[in-house]
Amino acid sequence: MAGGIIAVSFLNLTLHAEVRALWLESPLGFLLMAIPVTCFGLLALCGVVLQKLPEADGKGEWLPFALALLVFLLCFAAFGISYYPYVVPGKLTIMDALADANSLRFLLVGTVVVVPCILAYTVMVYRIFAGKSEKLSYY
Repeated sequence: MAGGIIAVSFLNLTLHAEVRALWLESPLGFLLMAIPVTCFGLLALCGVVLQKLPEADGKGEWLPFALALLVFLLCFAAFGISYYPYVVPGKLTIMDALADANSLRFLLVGTVVVVPCILAYTVMVYRIFAGKSEKLSYY
C-alpha cells in the first residue's frame, strides 16, 4: 500500500504542472505534504497493531480496518485537493460536470433512503458475527 501511495504521489507531481505548483511552491504545500507523511505513520501503526493483535484476545480487532480506512480517506482528500476544481484534470470542472437539478434531487432522495439501510445492515451483521471467529489452527 505504501508503494502505491509513493507511486501515485510521484506520478501526480510529474504529470501535472498545476499539482506540482500546488504541492511544491504554494504555502498550502506544507500542509499537503503532511498527508502522505501521516499516511505512512498510520500504515506503520497498522503494521504494529497487526503484529500484536493475536495476543490481544480479540480486543481492538477493529483498529486495523479503521486505520486502513483513515489512510484511504486521507489519500482521497489529498487527491481531491490537488485537482480541485477539476473532475478531469485540465479539461472538465465540477460545475461543467453537474447534472440537472431535478436529477440531483432524485439521486439525493435515493441516497437518503438507501445509505442508512446499508449502514444499518452492516452494523447488524457486524454485531451478529463479532467475536464468533475462532483462533486459526493449521493441521
